[in-house]
Order: sequence, then structure tokens, then C-alpha cells
Amino acid sequence: MIVFNDLNHDLLEPSRDVLMAPTTFAATLEAHGLYSTKQFVLRLSPRVHELVDALASGDFGSHEPADLIQAYSTYIHETVHWWQHVGSTAGLIFSLCYPAQFSSSLEHLQNAIAEIGPKKSLKRWADDALRHGTAPSPKALAEANIAVNNALDVEFYKFFAHSPNRSSELRQNQHFESVGHSYRIAYSNTLMALVQSCDLASDSLPDAERWQAEFDRLMLTRHEGFYHGSPITRGDVGLHAIFEGQARFIQLQFLAASGGPSTCAAYAAGGYLSGIYVDAFTEFLRLSESEWPETIDSPIVGLFLLICDLSINPTRGFPLDIERFEDFISDVDAGARFALLCQAAREHPEVKQAIQAYSFEEYAFVSRVLADRCGYDDPLVALQAVIALSETAAGQALMAQWASFEYATGNLPIRVMTSHFMDFCRSKLTHPHFFCWLAERWPWAARLRCRRGSSCATCRSSPTAPTRSKSLRARSRVARGQRSSVCSIPLWHRQFFTI
Repeated sequence: MIVFNDLNHDLLEPSRDVLMAPTTFAATLEAHGLYSTKQFVLRLSPRVHELVDALASGDFGSHEPADLIQAYSTYIHETVHWWQHVGSTAGLIFSLCYPAQFSSSLEHLQNAIAEIGPKKSLKRWADDALRHGTAPSPKALAEANIAVNNALDVEFYKFFAHSPNRSSELRQNQHFESVGHSYRIAYSNTLMALVQSCDLASDSLPDAERWQAEFDRLMLTRHEGFYHGSPITRGDVGLHAIFEGQARFIQLQFLAASGGPSTCAAYAAGGYLSGIYVDAFTEFLRLSESEWPETIDSPIVGLFLLICDLSINPTRGFPLDIERFEDFISDVDAGARFALLCQAAREHPEVKQAIQAYSFEEYAFVSRVLADRCGYDDPLVALQAVIALSETAAGQALMAQWASFEYATGNLPIRVMTSHFMDFCRSKLTHPHFFCWLAERWPWAARLRCRRGSSCATCRSSPTAPTRSKSLRARSRVARGQRSSVCSIPLWHRQFFTI
């Protein structure tokens, strides 16, 4: 059996800017792994590539087993980031914001350019024209302002969802209206882009145009969070901290299950539980009034990962309609959900020790207790809604493109991401505990610990992951062409990972 305690930073540390899409890409020689939210690309350093490829080919003799496992843990860390963006509702909305910014502004940009010619930056031109009254016509200024404001409102949503602790910077921007307004525009424009790009029936998703009157009511009655100058109520962590905390603890649980250190103290001493990678966990401990666990597979860690999963999977606005508009921010903002779910865990201390086997039954029980206390939907309800959407005529046509990986070219990123999201929901509905507690359910952990590999009878008989159909496996073979998507895991897994 492989046992190791010396951890190598050169193999474990991913990029520090996973959520921020870089403007240029080298060979990621300094970042050992990163996921870009704008290009939808996962990258690994050449060294990690080499080790993961060796592991995939069964070349155990040329490398230290501990190095192979640590490199693979980085691969898992970055795969979790891909899953977060393609397999959670918050991640999907965040990912589709970029193409939605383009689609919602295109017509207004074209109209503005027809009036004033190409301007860069259009925002600066519109600000100056409004200030000095130099616009050639009211129409030109109106079209420019709509294009600029649509893009900025979506960007404000991304900024707040990503890092709510920097919300004071939003208040200093003259274009910022309110958190509720930014979230409404982001959801409305993304839903519109999704429906149009995927040729979905207009009644298959919530009607964002119907929301307008309700949000206007909240603004006129000066409901907190929905009018200009409103106080901003926020949590201390957002998507960035939640995503990184979830990925890091899954990575460390995988290392522990594969022969690495088992104590939190060992990982903390090595610097792997610091900064953004532990911010969400320390906030979870504070709000739930819990103590630091001794081991990385503690029930407390399992509870934290479940709360992360529930936090990044809001149900209202998408795929379900908004029921109570006053609660829209706390219903869909990952940071707000995280805080409320942690407080619910404090009020229900029985859930702190409920996760022992990391099973489906434990996932269902704890998620139901926490969701009921917060007034949230059962997470499985949203998965069922997405699956129902995939079974409509338009959904079936989209999933046929997914199965063959031959997509219509119109708005390709939206079609690819949405179809992968639908497939992810199908798998998660039957195995939510696997996707929540990946490392504890990982089918290869026992095999990685064993030096004999495939020659070991125990490894050959160890549990495997959920089986997939032939058509899904065929699609995976078509899809795995990119070098950045390392062929190192079973086909059933790779389909979630490779685009």
C-alpha cells in the first residue's frame, strides 16, 4: 500500500485565479491547473499532464506513486471547477453571462454604431455625450446607454456573486443601480439567450418579462436590495470562496483516501488550508458553531461539502419560476444561501454527525433538513425540472447534438454548456452523493493506493462508478480530442469534463 506524508506544492497548487479568465495563456508553466470561465477551458501544467498520462497508461514504474497521486489530485481539483460551472445552476448562470452580455447588447450596439460610427470605448462616449449634450440624436444616446448598461448590470452581478466582500466597490460606480436589479438583468438576459440559442419553447422556462412589474414594485416601495442607494446586505463569502473551498477539500479527501495524510493539521501545516481555499470553511465553522475537525474525512467536512452543493444550486429564477420576489436575492445568491444554510446547521446540530457513510440516504436526509429550515426547494426537484426540459422536443434535439458532439454553430457556447448541464442533472439525480462527495465515492482511490494496479484482484473487484450507455460513451470518445482534457479517467466520467 502507498503511504506518503510529504506533499509537493509543485503538483498540488492550482492557479490562484480560477474564476478569472486570463487574457493570455502561456503553457501554464507556473499554474499547475486552472479553469477559465470565459473560454470554458481546463488546463494543466506539462508536469501534471505527464504524470496523469502515465497514470492513465498504467506506467507506474517510471514515476513515484506519491507524485502520480498528487498530480491526479490537481486534475480532480480542476475537474471539480468544471463540474461547478457545468453542473450547478449558479455556475451555469455565471458561465453564460459572458455570451448573454453579447446577445443582449448586439442589436443596440448595431443601432448605436449606425448612428455614431464605431466608438471605443462606447461607455466613455455615452458618459461624455450625456454630460456635455453632444449626442447627435436622442436615439443614438439611448441605444448606446442600453448596450452599456446591459453589459455593466451583468458584470455587477458577476462581481457581487463572485466576491460579495468587495461590494463597497459597487457603490462607488455611478452605473450601479442595486443588487436586485443586477441579478434580475443577469437572470433575464441569460434566460433569454438560453431559450433563443437552444430553440426552447418560450413557456419551457420562467418568463423573465413577467418579472418586470414585480421588480418595479420592489423598487418603488424601496424594498431593501432593489432600489438605487439601498443598503447592501451580504455574506462574507461568495462563489469564489465556495468554489475553491469545495474543490480543495474534495482534493484533500482524495489524497487522504489514496494514502496521503489524513489529518487537517497536516494539510494546514503544508499551507493547503489557507487563504481563499479555506475562507468558506472557516466561515462555515463560525456560522454553524462547529469546531475544526481532526481528520479530513470528518462528518463536519462532509456537511460543509453538502452545504457548498446546496449553496451553488439555487432553484428559483432558473429552472423554477420566482415565487416570492422579495426573497429573490437570498434565494439565488450563493453567498446568502451559504450563510443561511450554515445557520440552519447550527439550529439542527444533529446534522453535524449525520454524514458517516457519505451515502445517498444521508445526502437526502441532511439536504431536506437544511432546505426545509431555509425555505428552499428540495435540490432533487430542480434536477427533475431540468430533466423534463431535456425531454421536450427542443431539449431532445439539443441532447441529440450532445450525444454526437455535432452542434449547430449558432451561439455554440450556450448550446454546449446547456446540453452538458442537462446531462449532468440526469446523472446527479440518481447519484447526488457522488457529485457532492466525489473523493469519498471515487472508484479508483483503492486502486491508486495499491502498487500492483490492474494485477490486483481486489482492485479489479472494487466498486465502479455509475455505468453509462453506449451512446454516452461514444460521445465521450468524440469529445475528448483536446490535449487540455487529459484522457486519464473512465469514459463515464470524461463526458462531464471534455468539450
